[in-house]
Amino acid sequence: MNKTWTQKEIDQPTIMILVELLSQVVGEATVQMALNSLIEKGGSAGSELIMDLSEEIELLFGSDGAYAILRQVGRQFAEIASKGKNANAYEVSSAINALGIAREVELTPEHACVMNCVFHKQIINRDREAVDHPVCWIDRGVLEGYLNNSDGSQQIHWSSRDNKQGSCNFERQCIEAQ
Repeated sequence: MNKTWTQKEIDQPTIMILVELLSQVVGEATVQMALNSLIEKGGSAGSELIMDLSEEIELLFGSDGAYAILRQVGRQFAEIASKGKNANAYEVSSAINALGIAREVELTPEHACVMNCVFHKQIINRDREAVDHPVCWIDRGVLEGYLNNSDGSQQIHWSSRDNKQGSCNFERQCIEAQ
């Protein structure tokens, strides 16, 4: 099904779910400490809040720690959003768009492409590279979570970034059951 998607901003309910999931992964006290730090710095809202919070997690746990934590948050978020049901490409795009994470997702059996991530411009404005910024790992986890529910245990590996198109491209791999 072809649909022209419009870019949305991440909304308050989505932010609250992400913060709650983050609390489940790293603990409520850690999240509160990070949020207090953001308040001291002047606070932020919307996608900016998620960006800032991911950077606070990176300060606390290092880059690799933040990547793992935020990837897990994304996976859990997808599980909640998909309600554990299998999702086709249209449903994945629809959900990711409705949540305000990205405009759409293109899926093939070998590739996945996140189009117009809501965080893209902010990442560039902060002089960071895609996938180098911890917030990117939320998107990656969400995508992995949906793919896991749709067609088996999936891993994705970042392959390239197209800054003109605002897209991140991933290679998909099915993990064989042992």
